[in-house]
Amino acid sequence: MATASSLLSEEKFLCSVCLDVFTEPVSTPCGHSFCRACIQKCWDNSDDCKCPLCNRTFSPRPELQVNTVVSELTAEFKALVQVKASTPEPQLPGTADVLCDICSEMKEHAVKSCLTCLASFCKVHLEPHQRVAGLKSHTLLDPVKNLDDRMRDHAVDLTFDPETAYCTLVISQDGKQVTDTDTEQELPYSPKRFEQCKEVLTKEGFTTGKFYYEVQVKDNTDWIVGVVREPVNRKEDTPLSVKNGYWIIGLDDGIYSANIGVELTPKEKLDNVGIFVDYNKGVVSFYDVKSKSHIYSFTGCHFTEKLYPYFYTHMNRDGTNSAPIIITPVPQTH
Repeated sequence: MATASSLLSEEKFLCSVCLDVFTEPVSTPCGHSFCRACIQKCWDNSDDCKCPLCNRTFSPRPELQVNTVVSELTAEFKALVQVKASTPEPQLPGTADVLCDICSEMKEHAVKSCLTCLASFCKVHLEPHQRVAGLKSHTLLDPVKNLDDRMRDHAVDLTFDPETAYCTLVISQDGKQVTDTDTEQELPYSPKRFEQCKEVLTKEGFTTGKFYYEVQVKDNTDWIVGVVREPVNRKEDTPLSVKNGYWIIGLDDGIYSANIGVELTPKEKLDNVGIFVDYNKGVVSFYDVKSKSHIYSFTGCHFTEKLYPYFYTHMNRDGTNSAPIIITPVPQTH
């Protein structure tokens, strides 16, 4: 009979919720396996009993039993790992001089260190259904690298779309700046117009390939930038979540965050933000243009509809947030 080591690689034994090797693995009716405690906690904290991987909903809540086959294979795998850990590995030439792409520290046994950092990155930044895929493929490392000229080679020329702008927003004549006047204007009805919040899109949308643009948010105290799906709800106050079609970061009350509730810690105050989107790979990345450093990435996304660059300027609070948001020219790389 084939052993766990010959049949399966390590990521096959990882629970996609906790990213650790299975403990009491149970299988849902859709066939996916999780630690018993992990899936029970997911369902206890949710209104619906959904599979974290395929989002299939179960009603009533299933009575889960330990998957004996997965449990036995996991036990065999753990035993093999313990044997391997007790066997010294030879030091490879040059491994002590390799930098981990995520933590940027010099690491001995660089590959193992990078995988450890990658697991930590996945736990913090990815949804459960994205985590195992993130560990399985090192393509996740690509978006956490710093901004470089290869991204700027995909720069696009954007202009704000007045037909989408909330009624207090004023767009400059060249279409590159938007300002909140805090005064409602009488504007013609448009099915594309946002009617609840101070939001605006660009005229240009994208359905394939890569694109990059830069936005000046200097002197703005409350702002949001990113991309959205074309059919987002523009007539109601909708939560700005990935589920609703928003991939964004912003500043509010002095705190930078992504829309999935992740607090961000850029190296310094953000004046200009670079946004790079790889539609086909499902990646949206944000960069500090001044330092060329990475801020945050959404990975493992599945885009099927047109994406539009998105901007949200919060209420002009007695002039404290009166500076415009500006689409800035991207420097030529050649």
